[in-house]
Amino acid sequence: MADNVASASASSEASLSDDSASAEIDPKEAAAEQAAEAKYLKADSDIARRTGDTLTISYDGKPTASFTAATLLWQYRGSISMIDDTGHKDRLAVIYLNMDEQGYSEIVRRDGTLIGLDQEILPSPDGHTLASGYGEVFYSGNLNVVEWVSAAHPRVLQFAANCYPVKWQDASHFTAGCVRDEDDSLTTTANISRDGKGVWHLDETATLIDPPDGPSATVSPLRHQIAILRKSGADANADYMIKIGYRRLTTP
Repeated sequence: MADNVASASASSEASLSDDSASAEIDPKEAAAEQAAEAKYLKADSDIARRTGDTLTISYDGKPTASFTAATLLWQYRGSISMIDDTGHKDRLAVIYLNMDEQGYSEIVRRDGTLIGLDQEILPSPDGHTLASGYGEVFYSGNLNVVEWVSAAHPRVLQFAANCYPVKWQDASHFTAGCVRDEDDSLTTTANISRDGKGVWHLDETATLIDPPDGPSATVSPLRHQIAILRKSGADANADYMIKIGYRRLTTP
């Protein structure tokens, strides 16, 4: 994720035309996405509701945020339960922002503001951490680790690697897939772990998830990285979100 692409940040906005939000979607793809969203809406009817082109998120019966677009730009993707450093557990809605070939996950806070992360998000088993990432070289994505200090101030760390989370082994370890070439034909695996001092490490392996046709490919050198703090934080670009249909329904 480019340093807080954070749901179409300024850099992403510049790369997208004004009508990217209204790009045509294949009818079969649209039907599949609508069916998938319908299942999430049914499961979370207490917090998410769609009326025509408008998706509304409510907490404790009070509308918090809405998302309106004529296409499937905004899609409900279920809810996640996160636990902050005080032990408070919070169930929050996840909205997928479908921007052409690239997508973003928006977590809706209880005050209606948004946490912007890359396409794939995966909560840890203990609910204290999120992993997010986008595995395409073309979009220069980063792999992020979000420590849920609080909903207001999550701590976002990042690796400069085009990786996406695959599976958590436990609260301190998960695996990721990493794309190493521009046509996405060479994909390695990586082990991400937190050491005893709280530092996150990425160690790439030579395993190919989808080996290309022809002669065996090699990846060299394998990467080891230490996550660094993302300076731009986690807040989504509210001005751009408003431009494409987001509305905060609570009073600041």
